[in-house]
Amino acid sequence: MADDWYYLLRVCDMRLIDAAVIDSYLQDAFAPAVKRRGVGPVGVFSGWAGEQSLTGRYVLLGSESLDLLANLDRVLAQDDDHERLGAGFLAADTGRPAFARLKSTLIRALPGLPRLHTPPALAGQPGRMFELRTYEQPTHETHLRKSRMLVEAEHDMLAQAGFNGVMYGQDLVGDRLPRITYLWCYPDLAARQRAEEEFFGDAAARSMFQDPRWAGIPSAIANTIIRPTPYSDL
Repeated sequence: MADDWYYLLRVCDMRLIDAAVIDSYLQDAFAPAVKRRGVGPVGVFSGWAGEQSLTGRYVLLGSESLDLLANLDRVLAQDDDHERLGAGFLAADTGRPAFARLKSTLIRALPGLPRLHTPPALAGQPGRMFELRTYEQPTHETHLRKSRMLVEAEHDMLAQAGFNGVMYGQDLVGDRLPRITYLWCYPDLAARQRAEEEFFGDAAARSMFQDPRWAGIPSAIANTIIRPTPYSDL
């Protein structure tokens, strides 16, 4: 559909790898190349707490073209500047690879919710932090109900409590499906704690969870705190 929007989330596991190699690639080769194709913004983050907290680079892209994101590596391989500037990463010695492993997830934006952006009040704040949260559901029925709950009721309450939405989407391709992926932004960890306390202390939120439409949706929740690199657009 013309109004659909998609994300590509790529997690690079860098255990025992020199971070400078991937940072140079992402900043000088990858980000300029994808932007030349209209993909963006390009968010690049380092892990801070949670899954792969000390070893990861998280790259998040947005585009209206699912085909472009799904075929991004093939498209970039045809970009001479990308190949030349990224050679140290792309063609690293196999005995000293530039990463331990890559994991990619294709995500479709949930309708009516914020698309990939940094909330204006937090843009450029040096201490800002992001929370990558995933919700895995055991069935497609509960996955669809959780998605509708977020769009129709939960998002506005979350925003009012201080969960500053950066993106919300349903995973299309990846591991551990069906799953919903969120990204939130805060000025600091204390703001995250205040938002959580306000949300779960709110009578309207408690009532929402008891609504027959949304009650009893089981989810396996995972949180990762990430921080933007100096060259991240987000």
